[in-house]
Amino acid sequence: ELTFHGDKDGFSGFTSLEKLRIWGCPKLISSLVHKYENNDQRNGRWLLPHSLVELKIGHYSLEPLQPCFLEDRNCLKRIDLWYCSSLKSLQLRSCTALEELLVDGSESLGELEGNFSCLKELVLFKNPGLESLQLHSCPALEVLVIQDCESLVTLEGNFTCLRKLALKENPMLKSLQLRSCTA
Repeated sequence: ELTFHGDKDGFSGFTSLEKLRIWGCPKLISSLVHKYENNDQRNGRWLLPHSLVELKIGHYSLEPLQPCFLEDRNCLKRIDLWYCSSLKSLQLRSCTALEELLVDGSESLGELEGNFSCLKELVLFKNPGLESLQLHSCPALEVLVIQDCESLVTLEGNFTCLRKLALKENPMLKSLQLRSCTA
């Protein structure tokens, strides 16, 4: 039942905050995430402090999630999402320093977008709604693990540093286009 009753900038004012872990507090996250009826692009915006390095969320219940920062620069290197069953869209365009992303048990996830130029590790478990994954701008990606993504049909990417690729129990995966795997 915990909610946030601060200003509209949410946790972004905690300028020294480096780690944020929220587990089983769906009303807290709902009170921090912006909802705009007239602008779908801005729905799900969650203002975070630029000092944040690690974000871990469990049992999140809103459809879009879009971490954002008041400043262009940010330090967010790791995001872990666990059992976010209603999550349909994960928009990580503002997370320009992101190195590790784990999404586990997001049954409705159908869209994953972002600036993945620094991403080194991507792990996707039990995301049956994900049909297509296009990772064309992942020059630093070293580890890619995709398991139990039942609806995943295509996986495309341009990887130069890929060292570990694990694809397990993705029965619909028909197209695998990985270019520039030099490692």
